[in-house]
Amino acid sequence: MVAPRGLALDKMKVSPSVRVKDAELKWARIEADNLVADRMSMRVRVSPRMRDDARRASDVTAIDMEFAAGEPSEGIRRISDSFPNMINPKLPATSAG
Repeated sequence: MVAPRGLALDKMKVSPSVRVKDAELKWARIEADNLVADRMSMRVRVSPRMRDDARRASDVTAIDMEFAAGEPSEGIRRISDSFPNMINPKLPATSAG
């Protein structure tokens, strides 16, 4: 068996627009370092992409995300390498008349 490399994407770019619904300031404490940090949590909903000449609402934000393929982890490689050895084809039994 050959890994399905032809079906995989090397790079993919996604450019959604999102509407920010709720934003909340949260605190996080890291006990080991006794570090206190604040972070923002927000709920978003996918929004239609606006045309260039259209004015967008103040709560709509355009986001560009790019994903790149990486090498699979060692565990995934081991599973992929051992999977073909698990396949044991057998001929169906023929019934005697």
